[in-house]
Amino acid sequence: MNLRLIVATVVVTAFAGLASAQTVANGPYYAVPSWDQSIMCVAGNCPRFVVLSNMSNDAVLDRESGLVWQKAPDTFTANWEGAALHCAGTKTGGKLGWRLPTIDELGTLGDATQGLPPGHPFEGIVPGTDFYWSSTVIAGDFVVGIQFLPFGANVSGVSPAGLSVPQHYLCVRGGHGS
Repeated sequence: MNLRLIVATVVVTAFAGLASAQTVANGPYYAVPSWDQSIMCVAGNCPRFVVLSNMSNDAVLDRESGLVWQKAPDTFTANWEGAALHCAGTKTGGKLGWRLPTIDELGTLGDATQGLPPGHPFEGIVPGTDFYWSSTVIAGDFVVGIQFLPFGANVSGVSPAGLSVPQHYLCVRGGHGS
């Protein structure tokens, strides 16, 4: 057998073993998202959400959905287009790839009975006060916003004329997008 072939086989086999070892498991807190799981928050302790130190503590991993959220929405509001453009250009946590979430993704942050769970790490979201833009378009005519309420969430259709109305927004990374 050719010596080069033997060396090449050993090298490829060694690197193949390393490659599979690096891709088999996720990191220590990156659960494989499963839309049927519920990670309960109890007495102010909410293991569902992990504030990401590798993103300057400015982003939050939702272990239920696998999405990464800005920890705090911007303090200013924007019309729908401005919010979408701002998310696309933001560098939260030193990362690009942010976008407006879909209405379904926004809805995953809370639940139908209590809104945002107790002990959540988000800052600047006051339940019942503001609507947040989503990227969801329905029948080409409506963009949907969501309002986090103390008990669940309120979904509201916004007409195209309403797209110029300034609202809050919270950017997200991951998922399927619009």
